[in-house]
Amino acid sequence: MAINLGTSGIIKLGLGQFGIEKAYLGDVKVLDTLTELYEQTNAASLADVDSIGSWVAVGASSISSVQSEAVQGVNSLHLVTGDTSANRCRYRFQAIAGNEYRIVFWTKAGQGNKQRVQLWVNVDVSPDEAITESVWTKRTYIVKATTTNYIEIRVYPSTINGVIGDEVFVDEMSIEQLGIEVPPEIPTTVESPILSNFRVKVSAGLRIYFDSDVPLYGSTFTGFFVEGYTIQSISIDAGQLTGHSFGMSATMSAFDVMLIRYEGGSDLEDVQNRALLPFGLQYVDNQYAEPTETSIKYGSPNGSGSHDGSSEVNAWSYTEAGQEAQPGDKVMLLNGSSNNKIAVSNNGTVNNPIGL
Repeated sequence: MAINLGTSGIIKLGLGQFGIEKAYLGDVKVLDTLTELYEQTNAASLADVDSIGSWVAVGASSISSVQSEAVQGVNSLHLVTGDTSANRCRYRFQAIAGNEYRIVFWTKAGQGNKQRVQLWVNVDVSPDEAITESVWTKRTYIVKATTTNYIEIRVYPSTINGVIGDEVFVDEMSIEQLGIEVPPEIPTTVESPILSNFRVKVSAGLRIYFDSDVPLYGSTFTGFFVEGYTIQSISIDAGQLTGHSFGMSATMSAFDVMLIRYEGGSDLEDVQNRALLPFGLQYVDNQYAEPTETSIKYGSPNGSGSHDGSSEVNAWSYTEAGQEAQPGDKVMLLNGSSNNKIAVSNNGTVNNPIGL
């Protein structure tokens, strides 16, 4: 893509879908009174990408990229409600307190009559209007950020007392920061705490430990999620880079594969009060070694105490199999009938269980 400096002092990246000169990429410095912040990574973008990108469905709603509806090009976002409550889809972008942003997108109502744009987060005045048009309609909003965090854009395929299947389409979105005479350099890295090295220690299976790149402070775990588990607590070693951990609802084992994400809402921050930014799924290193199998043993209703269990011919009796099995043994019980109970006398370990 060629970048040309126009006579107006705007960096031109070619004409947009409607012949409007814009800087479409978030890492381009624009020498004018506005800066394009929106990253072109989903079906509502001006680049017409076939994905949902960073859009998130909340509650019983769902969101997908479709190719049957679009303002121009091929792709658009399809938002659908899954029950009769108020369900929404949202998009977040980084904002600075006191700055104004122009947010433009197109909508078209499908099934239903309760689609709405409302209840935006971290803005001075949220838009509040129904989406009633069954044809593509352009919507433009100017809002001011009330905190240096994120602005959350919300579109509702249905509000309360809607019908399952109520839907709305979204396309051609752009977000611009207004009122910048000389915009600052856009950093290549975000100046906020970064969490890393999520791990489960063998000695502490009820906790997920993690590190930070700067001294960390805070006490809440709101917005953190571990797939398949519930976080019950958080422990921050204030002012340190390591020693932080989450308390989990259940002990983890060698077989668990865990992913963690953060959607915002915690009070974690650095010494300069810079908040932790939301992040997507990250892998949790499970430091439990996979169980090792030391030997295969055999038990039989016709087994004998003089046997060592090493083969079908030398099988233990059922009772002896329970008494003699050691950590790491897997005892294969051969077909037959027996009135004897099998009681395992020895204890296995996490890495070397006793299997029957």
